[in-house]
Amino acid sequence: MKEPMKKRIGKLRFAPAGSRRRGSALAAVLILCTAAAMIGAGTMDVATTERRLNHRAAMNLEARNAAEAVVEYGLAELSQRFQTQNSFQSNELSRTQRPLTLPASFYSVFAGSNVVLPANPYSGAVEHGTYSTELIGGSVPDAGWMFLDPRIPGNASDPLSSRNVLVRQVRVYGRATVRDSRGVESVSRCRATLQIRDAPLFSYAVFYNMDMEVAPGVTMDIVGPVHTNKNLYVCGQSGASLRFHDTVTAVGGVYHTLKTGYGESVGSGIISFANDAGNLVAMNTGSAHGYDSTYADWYNKSMALWDGNVQDSAYGVQKCASVSLPDYEQDDLATATIDDALNYAYQMILPLNTSASANASVEEQKFAYKAGLVLVITTASNNITTYSLYAQKHDSDGKLVYSGTAPDRTFLCSSTSTDPEIAANLAAIFAVNNYASHTSGTATIVDGGLYDTRRQKGVDLFEINMGKLRDALERNDARDWGNTSSASDATYAPSTWWNGIVYVEFPAASGTAGPDGVLASQDGYGLRLKNAQSSGSGSTYTPGIPDPSWSSATGTTLVTNNVMYVQGNYNADGKSSTGSSTTVDDPKEPAAALAADAITLLSPGWADAESARQVAKSTTTYKYAGATSDYLEISAALIAGIVPTNKANNGYGSGSVNNLPRFLEVWNQTVRYRGSLVALYESEIAIQPFRTSLSSSNYVFSPPQRDWGFNSLFSSGVYPPGTPNMRSFRRVDLKFLGEDEWNSEIAALP
Repeated sequence: MKEPMKKRIGKLRFAPAGSRRRGSALAAVLILCTAAAMIGAGTMDVATTERRLNHRAAMNLEARNAAEAVVEYGLAELSQRFQTQNSFQSNELSRTQRPLTLPASFYSVFAGSNVVLPANPYSGAVEHGTYSTELIGGSVPDAGWMFLDPRIPGNASDPLSSRNVLVRQVRVYGRATVRDSRGVESVSRCRATLQIRDAPLFSYAVFYNMDMEVAPGVTMDIVGPVHTNKNLYVCGQSGASLRFHDTVTAVGGVYHTLKTGYGESVGSGIISFANDAGNLVAMNTGSAHGYDSTYADWYNKSMALWDGNVQDSAYGVQKCASVSLPDYEQDDLATATIDDALNYAYQMILPLNTSASANASVEEQKFAYKAGLVLVITTASNNITTYSLYAQKHDSDGKLVYSGTAPDRTFLCSSTSTDPEIAANLAAIFAVNNYASHTSGTATIVDGGLYDTRRQKGVDLFEINMGKLRDALERNDARDWGNTSSASDATYAPSTWWNGIVYVEFPAASGTAGPDGVLASQDGYGLRLKNAQSSGSGSTYTPGIPDPSWSSATGTTLVTNNVMYVQGNYNADGKSSTGSSTTVDDPKEPAAALAADAITLLSPGWADAESARQVAKSTTTYKYAGATSDYLEISAALIAGIVPTNKANNGYGSGSVNNLPRFLEVWNQTVRYRGSLVALYESEIAIQPFRTSLSSSNYVFSPPQRDWGFNSLFSSGVYPPGTPNMRSFRRVDLKFLGEDEWNSEIAALP
């Protein structure tokens, strides 16, 4: 029988105080363990979430990098196309025309990554969106002139800053998809714009397609932009200072030294460049390198000194190249018996290639393609015999009209014409002056042509009286040029064919063109320009060169595939009191250009008869051609070849920029030059090296005082007819796009 409740309660026992404390601790431990477990679970959840977020971020970054890489591949391909092609349709890059492609290197770079690779080889012809990773080219708009304002961020350090350039802007789109092992994807989309910039060649005061050397023996100032596609070597001989007043850019390096290969000292002359404030800041204090590309902290030091006005490869300077013509490659001195230079740009002065295999884009860069008037010289038995004149037809876009593979030329007349009016006109303008000589004691007297001491040979000359050519063109009388009784006969009237560009074609040498496409003209000949001095001022001003009042073409560009001699003042009045080395003699002075294998400047007093005499260095009053006091003024851009320093290990220098125009006289006067100096190629005919002396006792020439500058016409955007453009590229405006923005822009493409 159970006990009553009361009794059972009375028997309850209570634990001691120590036992109660142990029970509380156990409860606390249980609580803490539970809390720790909860915190641990939360921490694990946070860590898992963080890993997921980091993984997602890594995938997004991988997708962004891949999308940008896709665009970069497209920009590279587009740059190559525009370097070798001159004209495009607006839908050129559409999938039905010539879409951009991803090369094999893209697949090797991203092999093993999370990038979802498209079909290999890549096909841009498929529907947009077919590939998870794709490259798409935008429309190709017409080019337009753009002023690169230096105040806009990004333009200040642009080599073309502060100039008007012809710009075409093409967008390139890239989309990339990455997928992890669980099938999770991340997609990135972006676009960038490629600027294709064409800068007129004569927008530079000095432009070299090869190494540029500037080493004057007297103080020299260069006003206007300077650029070389290779290295720049500068120094001042005999303590002469060299001062650059505008931007200087070199694709290679900028060095305060002579180019190696010939034994002259660097000199202690101070070399200075302008900063943004227009102040000249020296790069050296003597013959030591100073602050050039060999300086340890060159980029930062040059930026601090010259505010980005002096740039080299450290700044990422890009080459400015003629369209469709590959880069110049200099001769390998290790193969001394072989001239393996690749002289591609020389093709600009060569005759047209009429074979079926001719590259149309290359042909369009030739002056022979651009010319409205072509003179073809015929030779026989090492003499010039006859010449013929042809008019070339161009369409409204300036494209040469062809008949099959040959240009559609109209024969005008020739030196054999029996028509009295034509014969009289030709005799007034053109002359054949073949070399002849006799001896008088120990002296050689030249009876015809001239003797070129540097070339060491007599030269048969074809001569153009520029003043007479100017007058005949101004008359615009068809009877002067063709067998017609009508002065306005459209077939022969200059107003039908004159475009300001004249090309004089000498016969090619025997043989075949080299790998650079060059087959030079025959040696022993030359083109001489005479009577090109302007006169008067204001309303009485008469240009020295053709500039017909009825023509839309302004000025004259004259080109030959042989050697050129310019005698006397050219497109200038020859007065030191008018104009300057940068400003024209008269506001009506036209723009002019000359291009040849080599260009030699002769004084107004030059005398052919004396040209074969060697001049003793002890003689200071005698000059090959007579009076030593002739002042010479030239206003024209010059494109001429050089003989590079130490060519074929010859031990001679190139003569540097200051001797790009060649001389053959002992000068004690000034030559004022106003123009743009351009060396695009090596000479292929006048290949004898630069030197001032034939021996220890005889001169080749003694230099004049040089008053040289950049023509203000060119700096203001007025250029001679047919001025070549030099092309460069710049990537701008990289932008990542959302899906909706991408879809909208892709849908609008052609």
